[in-house]
Amino acid sequence: MKFLIFLSAILMGASAFAQVTPSTQETSTTTEGRVADEQPTNQKDSDIIRNVRRELMKDDTLSVTAQNIQITSKQGQVLLKGNVKTPAEKERVEQVAGNVYGVTNVENQVTVTK
Repeated sequence: MKFLIFLSAILMGASAFAQVTPSTQETSTTTEGRVADEQPTNQKDSDIIRNVRRELMKDDTLSVTAQNIQITSKQGQVLLKGNVKTPAEKERVEQVAGNVYGVTNVENQVTVTK
């Protein structure tokens, strides 16, 4: 009996937590400030991220640093973060991302460092 009361208390606490914890998808309408645990749960955004990464890796004009920037996507809106070596690389990663099928917007928060 004590076990059932304990289990009920745990389940009620978990359901209360789920009700007050906002979903990332419900509250985030922009790409600004997105973190890794806010990665997409839908296949389209996962495909976009994978395809942007693939295209960056294929581009021999980009440094390894530029090829490994952080990429997130939400409903086709891509956010790029990280460091690149030149202003030209910053422009190029945005151009590459923007040319990927399904991308509707690119927010380029990449920083040029030397």
